[in-house]
Amino acid sequence: MSPWNAPSHSEAAPPRKPRRRGLWIPWGLAAALAVGWSLAWVWMMGETQARFDAAAAGLRAHGWHVSWRQRHVGGYPFRLDVDLSDLTLTDPSGWGLRTPMLKTEAYAFAQTWVFFAPNGLVVTRPQGGAVNVTGSALRGSVSGWDHSPPDIALEGDDLTLMPPAGAAPVDLTAIRKLQAYTRPGPDDQGAAYLQIDAGQPVPGGWLAQLGAPVDFKADITFNHAIAFQTPGWRASLTNWAHAGGSVHLGHLDLTAGAQSFTGKAGNLTVADTGFVVGQLQVSGGPAAHPQDLALQFHDGGAWLGPVKLQPAPKLF
Repeated sequence: MSPWNAPSHSEAAPPRKPRRRGLWIPWGLAAALAVGWSLAWVWMMGETQARFDAAAAGLRAHGWHVSWRQRHVGGYPFRLDVDLSDLTLTDPSGWGLRTPMLKTEAYAFAQTWVFFAPNGLVVTRPQGGAVNVTGSALRGSVSGWDHSPPDIALEGDDLTLMPPAGAAPVDLTAIRKLQAYTRPGPDDQGAAYLQIDAGQPVPGGWLAQLGAPVDFKADITFNHAIAFQTPGWRASLTNWAHAGGSVHLGHLDLTAGAQSFTGKAGNLTVADTGFVVGQLQVSGGPAAHPQDLALQFHDGGAWLGPVKLQPAPKLF
């Protein structure tokens, strides 16, 4: 053999077959993660159903009526959706609501639940009967379940409020936009906010006598917030009032047609009869002749000095 053709130890070794382990490891990890997450979601679905059932049982034990025709839980993989058809909630005092469909959802492991009623709802009143509420949007959210009050947001767009035949009228028959919020505060306090834009008063009512449309904003704080944890609207308000609960007015604006009223200060609470009692300092009237007024609530009426303007708000 020619020395020029002899094998050389410096030649490159033949290439080895490439290992594919590194390609399969990420896919294996992804599959394990997917299976683990799926099992966790199934567990959360079961926990959600159990908590709904426990909450309903707890309310029923305190005299509530709670029912639904069908419940569907979905939202896999990243949400929990709970849809309740023909839902009815009525507290022992007679306040309640019914809706053909309530849709709720929350992101997995999140504490905020969002809900909306796509087909409207019916608000039941212990005195006065039902009110059918429809709109282009009826939605809200709840979080901070362990706070008092929890963080609650309610919103409605293009609302129509229509009592059925035989039911008592409501002050407003339509609202272009409604917003309501509650927030917890320090030292056992809570806060609430209500805004009504372009409300249409019922013909012949006291608001219609002031003018239309009606715009309203109120920002209040209240003490003894933890007393509201008693199940039932009437029981909560009564327990709160007996604990010394009162509402402090932070800001109030009422505009009805050409008349405008601004609340300056005041403290309110609730009597055992359910009527609001207390006093508000109000400035307002026709724009050209505003006046400072002391609006008092007592004996079931709203009074301006010795003159009874109308019945006081009755909360139960």
